[in-house]
Amino acid sequence: MNRILNIISLSIISVLILSSCGGNTKTKTNNDSTTTKPEVIEEKLPENPLFLEGIYATSVNMPEENNNTDKLFDNNTDFWSTMPGAGPDEGIMLYLPKNTDLSKIEVKFANDASLEKITKIGLYINGTDVKTLTAENNTFSKFEGAVSSIFLRVVKTENIETSKPTQIDYVLTTSTKNFKSNKSVGIEEIVLYNKAGEQYGIVPPKKVKGTIKASSVLEPITAYNPEFLFDSRFDYGWAEGNQNNAGVGESIEFNFDGSVNISKLKIWNGFQRSKTHYQSNARVKKFSFGIKGQTLSTYELKDKEAPQDIELTKSLTGNNYILKIEEIYDGSKFKDLVISEMRFFDGKRWFIPASVDIEKEKQQLLDKVKGSILEKMVDKWIFEEIIEEDYLTTNQSLILRSNQSFVIWLQETNKDQADGFAKQTVMDGNWDIISLDKNTAKIKIFGKRKILSVGYGNYKGVEDETNTTIFSDILTISPKLIKGEKFFDSIKNFLSE
Repeated sequence: MNRILNIISLSIISVLILSSCGGNTKTKTNNDSTTTKPEVIEEKLPENPLFLEGIYATSVNMPEENNNTDKLFDNNTDFWSTMPGAGPDEGIMLYLPKNTDLSKIEVKFANDASLEKITKIGLYINGTDVKTLTAENNTFSKFEGAVSSIFLRVVKTENIETSKPTQIDYVLTTSTKNFKSNKSVGIEEIVLYNKAGEQYGIVPPKKVKGTIKASSVLEPITAYNPEFLFDSRFDYGWAEGNQNNAGVGESIEFNFDGSVNISKLKIWNGFQRSKTHYQSNARVKKFSFGIKGQTLSTYELKDKEAPQDIELTKSLTGNNYILKIEEIYDGSKFKDLVISEMRFFDGKRWFIPASVDIEKEKQQLLDKVKGSILEKMVDKWIFEEIIEEDYLTTNQSLILRSNQSFVIWLQETNKDQADGFAKQTVMDGNWDIISLDKNTAKIKIFGKRKILSVGYGNYKGVEDETNTTIFSDILTISPKLIKGEKFFDSIKNFLSE
């Protein structure tokens, strides 16, 4: 038992700040495109529109245009799907407008020969695990207040292989599970209903073809790419990487394939992965924005984590826009400036530039690990169950994704306590390769650790900022074992065999 409790205790007291915030510089060149082809603007909105603040999938099959989250709201039988071989612990996150009231959620399970069948989906409302959905019982209606976020987590699929239990010593028994399929899993449709029982027409941010270029990017670029400004993952973002200053003078360009109108900006300032990240890194105080090559107007942001709407001095129409950092709020630990997320408003609807560069970078990662120990592990689910003296069960899983995010799920259940005990923790963030060959690898994982639910008798679903801590670790990967140095203990590695 001490072994397991030590793992949890070390993670809970972790207050380490990401050492990667303070990295090397990589400068990107500017794009001086002057394309003037007009963008298609007119579109018909659904009845009872509900405009999402953001939406993302933890994994998306390629080509992403055919498999992305847009398929979840089109009232068709197509579907969102994961990368091949990615199944349990993948999912969909929806961010709703503030104070959205719902009467029901319905999730339609995809049924297609190209997919492995999902049998259970975990539903999380505002970060709390509220129900397990099945194809036969696929709705939820017991809301206790306004909804700000919905997460759908694939909990169980068909084609799961469980190994025979292995006795480690007289108190510890372990077993592993393997998602054997090389197919994807998918969800067909997510349907939300308002308080009157009417179906909402879900409207994600509009995607407009374009590219994003930054004057500098903090290393590793895969963790701080400027394209993360529009990925709806509010704990990711762009970090500038100029070692000679703290962000002043850095810039981001937004180059659209056609002319677009912008009348307002929405900005999530700073690094919003946690309160500690936010205070530790520099934030924007003043910036200038406008059409590249023309006079820019200056605007000011408050030093707060909430999203901020910035009304432009006049509505702008053009192809190539630029944002320049003029003044900053200093970080308490790092000088690197971070912006987590952005949106543009065209007078009718919020929109984002849709770039294909992230998909190219995902393919580059897959090419890089080919022939190495990581080839069979990327986008795959690694699961281990540890039972201690038949009363304390610890389930842990790890996924290293090809978009260079990772997730670790840890669930403890103690059957020996009269009032019951259950704790569910998720650790997620970025991972980066340190060294790699056919038989071994070292990677760095860094991000946040969040307790999603704790149960003691009648108390569960505890949700506050004290449940979030920061961590980073180095994982050594061998054919039999994945072992951490600080906070992640170990997990059997059977995928690389």
